[in-house]
Amino acid sequence: MPNKLTTSKTSRPSSLYAYTAGVCKDINAHMLMRNNTRNNKRGSVCRSERLHRLKAENEESDAEAPQSESLKEADEPMQEHEVCDGKKKIRWAGHLTEVHIVEVNFEERMARGATGNLGSRLIPALLAHKHTVTVYVRSPDKLRGLISTALYDNITISTGDGLDSAAVEAAIRANNCDAIVNTAGNRMPSGQEQILGKIAASVTSAAIRVGHERGKPFRAWLIGGLGSLEYPSTGGWKLQDYMFDFMSAHHKQTEAVLKAIPTTDLLWSLLCVAFMKPASTSIDVLESPRGNGLAISTGTPPAWRDGWVKYIPLIGQYLNIIEPILSYTTMLEDVADLIAADLASSDTKLIGELVAMKDVAGKQAL
Repeated sequence: MPNKLTTSKTSRPSSLYAYTAGVCKDINAHMLMRNNTRNNKRGSVCRSERLHRLKAENEESDAEAPQSESLKEADEPMQEHEVCDGKKKIRWAGHLTEVHIVEVNFEERMARGATGNLGSRLIPALLAHKHTVTVYVRSPDKLRGLISTALYDNITISTGDGLDSAAVEAAIRANNCDAIVNTAGNRMPSGQEQILGKIAASVTSAAIRVGHERGKPFRAWLIGGLGSLEYPSTGGWKLQDYMFDFMSAHHKQTEAVLKAIPTTDLLWSLLCVAFMKPASTSIDVLESPRGNGLAISTGTPPAWRDGWVKYIPLIGQYLNIIEPILSYTTMLEDVADLIAADLASSDTKLIGELVAMKDVAGKQAL
């Protein structure tokens, strides 16, 4: 078994998963026990103080008065409650009250085509960079509800399914397109078939056929995950080699499709994203390009910073990816501007590359 801190790449480091999971489970159990003990002590003190206060108030009132509801609640033993949000169950000790459940996914979700988070924001960015825009979607009505009327009136709508390669090819030909940005698809729930690879194959094969007919390769941008990038200082391992498969399996499919295509057939780029969030919920016409303030690199994440946990024996490299990945949160509008600006330029340095980015202009607010 290779030592991840010192040896070169030989095989996927999956053999450490079971050990890592066991260690993390022990650590989590210890932390939970410590926190529960501390919280129970704190809770006992608070309940005792509240009892004394309430009893003192009751002694001042009529002896025949009914017992305070608050006092009754304080006298009740701690009970175990269960809340289900449809995906997970959470149990805790205490009195039942309003609970807000916040889920953090590793994965930011890519909705289909231009009706998704990134796709809808690509429209104003492309128009601001003077592109003529054709939008290929399954639901024009959904798109109409997401963007402004002025924006909707400035684009051409083509309806179809991204899995239908012949329909994608027909839309390209009908609108004389010379580049395509595919943001269609999302990660399917565990146990269901992941289709991002099939969508990528459908779209790229359509673009390749049109390019061959025209005698020049088509330009294409597709969306992948940060896990496809090399994990700095690990001797060629990828970030996804240190993740559970469900976190990156869908993006691995897209990466595999593109890497099998020579750039003489398709001028592709794969944008490897971590978390994306909107700068604004309003999607409207832009008077000029907004710019993006993103640092760009290929193959590896730009400005990567290891944490101290990296040096924990055996599990450090696994734990180390968590905090740095959070720092690669970007604004959807910035990502859209990056793609639109590249398509407007004659620069070829991102063709055939896994493209990484990081917000260095301070626009994100974690």
